[in-house]
Amino acid sequence: MSPSSASKPGTSNDRTGLKTTHPELLDENGEVTNEELWAVRFSDEGLVLPEA
Repeated sequence: MSPSSASKPGTSNDRTGLKTTHPELLDENGEVTNEELWAVRFSDEGLVLPEA
């Protein structure tokens, strides 16, 4: 795998300098899923509405 210019060390805050994908985003074939994804945040601040 050849790193792209956006993934060269020093151009990212990623400790490896490589593009990484969280495993839960992959389907059974190792491809990024096309499923609808939800983000959930728990807060002690009461009701938090999503940002538009």
